[in-house]
Amino acid sequence: EVQIHPAPDAHAAWEAAARALLFRQLLLDEADRLDIMTVGLVDAEGYFHFSARDDDVIIMAGYRIGPFEVESAMATHPAVAESAVIAVPDEVRGEVIEAFVVLRGGFSASPELARDIQLWVKTRFAAHAYPRAVHFADALPKTPSGKIQRFVLKQQRLRELDPGAALLPE
Repeated sequence: EVQIHPAPDAHAAWEAAARALLFRQLLLDEADRLDIMTVGLVDAEGYFHFSARDDDVIIMAGYRIGPFEVESAMATHPAVAESAVIAVPDEVRGEVIEAFVVLRGGFSASPELARDIQLWVKTRFAAHAYPRAVHFADALPKTPSGKIQRFVLKQQRLRELDPGAALLPE
């Protein structure tokens, strides 16, 4: 008995292959090793959605906050060219968010601008997920492929907070 199956829709097959390749890139690290710390989901239509790396997720006062969402809200601020957020230890909340911001031309770092960016995140993303401190930088550390290295910022900040702390090797 022979079963006949209809030919797959070429466009749908191409779309599925492209989505799988993109998700594969999100799951692999710089050395093409499986990056099991990547958190994401697949929706009802089969699209993959990147959320965050599990080791980047910030847990503040019981809330799980992905740095990508906070950075995305900050990216819509007129003064922000680029940003990265990290978690730093906090006695009350467990961790708090701190942001590193590269400004667009024509803007100058100031306490007023830092407060404005904090308010921007509070009102456009979530009141509990705003950065408790904003640090202005000329540039952010990146991999050769251009990904921001949050872990470098976190290690630098932890050294500033506790110069004697033992940290992971860079």
